Amino acid sequence: MGENDFVSLLLKAQRLQKVAQKLQEQSDSLEAEVRLKIEALLSERNELRWRVDPFSANANSLADVDF
Repeated sequence: MGENDFVSLLLKAQRLQKVAQKLQEQSDSLEAEVRLKIEALLSERNELRWRVDPFSANANSLADVDF
């Protein structure tokens, strides 16, 4: 393997590393966004449960209620 081949492979590896880093950043961002949406949906679900039947065994706990 010649020096040019080695340099070419090194440059490709660096580009792939940059692409992998960008993909990881996008993945982290999407994961955070999904977590926020899930938390919002769970909160909404709990609020709706309390509106339907505040004394139901299905409701999570009194700590979730605003008095």
